Amino acid sequence: MEKNPQPLLDLLQTYQEAINLADVERAAALFLDTAWIKEEDVQYPSVRAVLDYLVGGQTHLTLSAFASQDNHVTCLYHEVNALDRAVGYPGSSRAAEWTFSNGRIVTLVIHPLDPQKRQEAEHLIAPFFTWLKTTQSAEWAKMSDLSYESGATLAAMAQRWRASQPSS
Repeated sequence: MEKNPQPLLDLLQTYQEAINLADVERAAALFLDTAWIKEEDVQYPSVRAVLDYLVGGQTHLTLSAFASQDNHVTCLYHEVNALDRAVGYPGSSRAAEWTFSNGRIVTLVIHPLDPQKRQEAEHLIAPFFTWLKTTQSAEWAKMSDLSYESGATLAAMAQRWRASQPSS
């Protein structure tokens, strides 16, 4: 008999709400101490650093299209941050897999974007990074690690870049 998935879906709803409300403490409390996050084949050394970066970058998440089996949930993971909004990118929708133990998140694997979607995103985002690297080198350097400060710097620079662009 299959286990009731509702507690796991409730946990994911709480995670989504915590990130969207910039409540990194609440989001971090949902993960086991030994948990990890892997995004596009990169396993990050710290769950907390990823969460800090998401909050600093003014990320908004939408989790949907859930399927579950035992302690495993798959879903559509839609993420849009300050940079996406500044360049007119609607955000990325990717498949995600979550595993749970003792009512907490053990792993989160976010799969790569479809190649065509990645190309569309890069086309919109590339001018920002060219501007950033050539005119804002100190801020570019701040973004070299995964932290709240690097996410917040990205958000601030995205807003500055957008304000510098001619109106269409």
